[in-house]
Amino acid sequence: MELIRSDKKVTLLVDGKEAGRITYYEEKGKLVVDSTFVDPVHRGKDFGLKLVDEVVDIARSMNTTIIPVCPYVEKVFLRYEKYHDVHEKKHDKGVSCNVSKMKE
Repeated sequence: MELIRSDKKVTLLVDGKEAGRITYYEEKGKLVVDSTFVDPVHRGKDFGLKLVDEVVDIARSMNTTIIPVCPYVEKVFLRYEKYHDVHEKKHDKGVSCNVSKMKE
């Protein structure tokens, strides 16, 4: 398993193939996480958490917070105390799902 950071995205590779991704963008000095996807073949392996951890590391290195527009990330932030320092709870964005399909 390998995590690759690129422009506004973290990709998780397994055996050189994309198994998941998390996307974000910057707005007013904060990171807005809008989508998390893990290939169904790899679900149940905590790959989603690994992607969230990577974006959290990015936010912490930038000394900023994350607005979790993606419902998965919102759920993770509410469940685990270790993310409370980066969770931007007060914002004007709703939580919505940005569904994207992986390239075959």
